[in-house]
Amino acid sequence: EKKRKIATFLTPQEFAEVFEWMELEDQEDAVAYLPKDFMVDVFDYLPTDILAGFVPVTNEENIEDILREMDSQEYRSLQEVLSYDVDTAGSIMTKEYFFISEELTTQEVINQIREFGNRAETIYYLYVVSKNHELVGVLSLRDLLLTPEDTLVRDAMNHQAVSVRVDEDQEEVAKVIQDYDLIAIPVVTHDQRLVGIITVDDIMDVIEQERDEDFHEFAG
Repeated sequence: EKKRKIATFLTPQEFAEVFEWMELEDQEDAVAYLPKDFMVDVFDYLPTDILAGFVPVTNEENIEDILREMDSQEYRSLQEVLSYDVDTAGSIMTKEYFFISEELTTQEVINQIREFGNRAETIYYLYVVSKNHELVGVLSLRDLLLTPEDTLVRDAMNHQAVSVRVDEDQEEVAKVIQDYDLIAIPVVTHDQRLVGIITVDDIMDVIEQERDEDFHEFAG
């Protein structure tokens, strides 16, 4: 009964931030005890990678009812991530990333960040895409702020953006992030289309998981 009162004290957006760090058992309690409409809104606010990690492992019966009522775009993003093989870059990426056009000025980018930045997992790296959504470069937040306001993104960006393929093994992704000391890395298809990003906090979970597996094999 006390758990149900959460919905009266927190907005769905606020609870989504809490849900992200809860243990699986507590997440399942939230789905079981909180109002369905409330949890639908919570799921719409959750990062795709968090939701994709929860949905396949939960045994809650009403999970399908909640998923059916999600925002259609958010639901499609979830289905895309779930469609990739387990332990690949695509299966651990998030769809909440910030991308910009190379034709914008740096001031226009700053205006976009103020308007839409809170929807992205991270804004430290701004990924530059072509008209066909191909990854063509990256602009760090630091470079953005230090560049004159009327400079075009294509003249300020780094054209050598480090990325990983969507079907690349998660261990290789972890190695690339460690080697280049990145906060996040873009995920691309074989034709270089940007489809998501993987942040360092997500890959740290992967490193810990792989270490545990290696240790158990060694112990065996």
